[in-house]
Parts: sequence; structure tokens; C-alpha cells
Amino acid sequence: MVEERFRQGVEINPYVFVETLFDLLPEDQISVAGNGSACVIGFQASTLKPGQRFWTNSGCASMGYDLPAAIGACVGSGKRPVVCLAGDGSIMMNLQELQTMVEMQLPIKIFVLNNAGYISISQTHRNFFNGREVGASPKSGVSFPDFSRLASGFDIKSFRLETHAQMSATIEAVMAHDGPVICDVILDPDQGFEPKLSSRVLPDGRMESPSLEDMAPFLSREELAENIIE
Repeated sequence: MVEERFRQGVEINPYVFVETLFDLLPEDQISVAGNGSACVIGFQASTLKPGQRFWTNSGCASMGYDLPAAIGACVGSGKRPVVCLAGDGSIMMNLQELQTMVEMQLPIKIFVLNNAGYISISQTHRNFFNGREVGASPKSGVSFPDFSRLASGFDIKSFRLETHAQMSATIEAVMAHDGPVICDVILDPDQGFEPKLSSRVLPDGRMESPSLEDMAPFLSREELAENIIE
């Protein structure tokens, strides 16, 4: 599946990025994730090595968790390097904490998972409202800054990651930098979460909640039946 996603589209596939990132991280790495792609795809695609810790707030899923949590993890660990996975929407909720990070010179490596908007919301609009989107991305009135220029304003080293070919070298450069870093990872905005428990829209417009084993993207009824263990 990862090999297939390497071949898809121009932008980076988030599943490929998360898997590659965790493959390159050392065994004692502490990582923190916000919500949305950072949390969901982080759970799905990461393989933790011995001694690694991966903190999320998936139960609450409050936007803006990533930066404060990364600062807390860094200070609490004696200023060890911390990886912070932050969505482009989520990081906007607590941008002031970038200055806290700079003032304390915390070695936090922020990977902004930039999928041009609030991917959880846009997926819902796409799946259940025929793509009629409101307040979820630039095409529906929500804009975001250039995160490299934003990093410069805080005097933070920055990188921009745009292709799969750049991925490993850029991740290694980010992790090798001594101080705080922001890496703007340009993701494919059309890549949703999969597999995912999702309601099915029936031909008459009603929505049906399937069983737990029947996840989106949905299989044909025949293929699903073939894979069910009675």
C-alpha cells in the first residue's frame, strides 16, 4: 500500500510521510501529535521502536494541543528533542507558543502537516454533502500563512518538504538541527483517512451506520462477505 501511495499524485501522501518519519526516528524519541491527520494517520502509519513515546489527545481532539503538549514533553524530559506533528489548522490556535519555544530554546522539531485546511471537516463535507464545503479550506474562505515565512518572524530555522524524493534527507536535516525547527510538509489535500468507520449514504439519501468491520473505503458486499470469518 505504501508503494502504491508513493506513486500517487504530486503532493506528499501523509501515510508515506508518517511511516518514513518514524522509520528514521531514534529508539528513544518522544513525539507529540495534535488532532486530525497528525493523530489519526500517526496512529495508523507509525511503528514505534523500543523506548519511543507517542503522545496524543485523541479522546478530546481539541485543536491547538500540539504545541503546548510538545513544550510540556520537552521541559518534562529535561529538554530532550521532541517531534511535534501539527496540522496547519491546529497550529494556528496556539501560535504564540512558538515564542515560548524560542525563549526557552527548546529543541522541538515541528512538522506542519499542511493539507490546506481542516481535513476532518472537509472529509465530512465531501462524503455527506456532495462536496459543498463551508469554512474548511482556502476554497471555502479559510486561508493559512506561509509557514516558512512565519518561522522566520520567530527566528526559527525552517524547511519546506514538497516531494517524496526529498523526504528522507529533509527529515534527517530537521532532526540534526540543534534548536527549534519548523518543517512545512505539503500534503495531498485529497487523501482522507482510511480505513475509517463511516456512515454510508443510501440511494434515497438516508444514512446507515455499518458494522465495525465494514469500514470506508467500502468493499463490495461480495468481497466483504468473502473476508468475514464466521
